[in-house]
Amino acid sequence: MPYSGFVFDSVVKETLKDNMYEKYLDIGCGAGKYARIIHDAVPNPYIVGVEVSENYIDKFNLNKYYNEIHCNDALSFCKDNLDFTTEFIMIGDCIEHLWKSDGKDIIDFLIYRSKKIVIIFPSELVQFGDADNPGEHHISVWSEYDFKNFNYQYIKKGCMNIAILEGYL
Repeated sequence: MPYSGFVFDSVVKETLKDNMYEKYLDIGCGAGKYARIIHDAVPNPYIVGVEVSENYIDKFNLNKYYNEIHCNDALSFCKDNLDFTTEFIMIGDCIEHLWKSDGKDIIDFLIYRSKKIVIIFPSELVQFGDADNPGEHHISVWSEYDFKNFNYQYIKKGCMNIAILEGYL
């Protein structure tokens, strides 16, 4: 689904307000929810979006919320932008749509290129693709254990989880 639940919206807003950065990356933009939250919390943010579904970019008018929008999968974006750095990265309801090995590679890449990474994901929630975006399948399972090598905070509420990782910048 291109929409994210609201369970951790207040945590995301608080994290944004506690860390008034200028540069943001939103991986898996969907309908643009997190770009709107960033705009509400931070004055004049520069937001780069990565969205694999071209029809979502048009359907949800994502160019309105992002300074740059890349129609690409997250792993290819990382491979194509080896010198990319940002301060805050939002991966909201996206990482479970990636093969686990790709998700780990993306986190390993981004931890060197950011100050903070917020990852929100469901657990034990089955989801398949749809006509608008066959990439909506859940194909990997994540838990707190997956972040043990990082300096992180972790909260679980029902089937939803949030990991807030400290980047190396």
